[in-house]
Amino acid sequence: MTNLKAKIKKYIKTKSAGLQIICLDDNKFGFHLVILEKTGDQINVSFQDSYTDIRQVIKNLTSSIPVSIGIEGKETLIRQIDITDSDEPLLSVLPNASSKDFIVQATYSHWDSPVVSIIRRSVLENILELLNRNKLYPFSISIGISSMGIIAELLSSYNKISTPYYTLCIQNGIFSGLSKKNNGSNEYNLNGQVLSGEFLLPFSLAVNNFINDSSFQLTDTVASVQKKEFIYRKKTKFISLIYMAAVFLVLLANFIVYSSLKNKYEIMNYHLAANSQTVGRIKEMKKLISEKQILLGSDSGTGIELYSYYADRIAHSMIKGIRLKKILLSPQPDNIRPQGKNMPDYKSDCILIEGQSNGSTQINDWITVLNEYSWIKKIRVVSYREEQEARSAIFVLELNLENNE
Repeated sequence: MTNLKAKIKKYIKTKSAGLQIICLDDNKFGFHLVILEKTGDQINVSFQDSYTDIRQVIKNLTSSIPVSIGIEGKETLIRQIDITDSDEPLLSVLPNASSKDFIVQATYSHWDSPVVSIIRRSVLENILELLNRNKLYPFSISIGISSMGIIAELLSSYNKISTPYYTLCIQNGIFSGLSKKNNGSNEYNLNGQVLSGEFLLPFSLAVNNFINDSSFQLTDTVASVQKKEFIYRKKTKFISLIYMAAVFLVLLANFIVYSSLKNKYEIMNYHLAANSQTVGRIKEMKKLISEKQILLGSDSGTGIELYSYYADRIAHSMIKGIRLKKILLSPQPDNIRPQGKNMPDYKSDCILIEGQSNGSTQINDWITVLNEYSWIKKIRVVSYREEQEARSAIFVLELNLENNE
């Protein structure tokens, strides 16, 4: 007992938990949980309970409490063997078994002969997956009741103790016998802590967290790798959060820089495309101006080429709501007879336009556009008549042209 207390004093942990997982039928599990609290040299049981759902277990645990797992039940096999068979513990219990299908844990401390605990590899992997899925990362893992050896000295006042599946004999502070017969669930006093038989295993697992005796932990390659991974995750959780935060900040900075550069690129690309279109239009306009200058400077005067250009510009300048009916180039008096007293004074350098509009507003807007052409000297409204039934107006415009002779 003195040696046990000396080991416990070396650790500053204030709480420790032991969880017994009982394998039942149809891939179901039962759970016995014990949480110990260390105050000075005294260890007290602060919590104990049984569950059928691991989510209920998680509610009573925090990430700061180390949890050791012990697996027991129908999928486990525990036997004492002769010391001469300790080199091949699996074959001494299951002669035809393959090490690929089973995981074996051999325990020698606190027992009068080696204890072999066996579990199917697939069962252990399912349990590890269940723990990982619920973010429960054990400090250590053991099979069966082998870890109970560390509390044998605390139970030395009893000749026998009973757990849910086994009865153990105690002699001189060590376990001297093991049988699968269960004599019932009794209560046991462990140095002032009273526990029933089903909580002895999780109690010993929680005590093992203070002592950290590796002889009761599973050392199989697969389980060891899983266990080390869980321990690593637990111990480096804070460092991982810092690392993830740093990575996030770097990614955020890269995203901000990338977004800024992308926006600048898009703006520059937009201006480049707009400038390219502008340059293209300027080239087209220069070509068109050059052609018009050649046309206007030709000897054709007010010939057909020039009037064709005027007609093209007039049609191009039309606004919405205007519909042309006629364009008369150099009209003669017999070409059109508009109604009204003011008859047009026909000249060879004028254009007569007859059309239809939705109202006077559209005509005024169009006249404003036409006045921008330098070759139009004057625009006169010859006639304007509104038709109520058609909700439109008939108009005649006279365009007097600059004399190009």
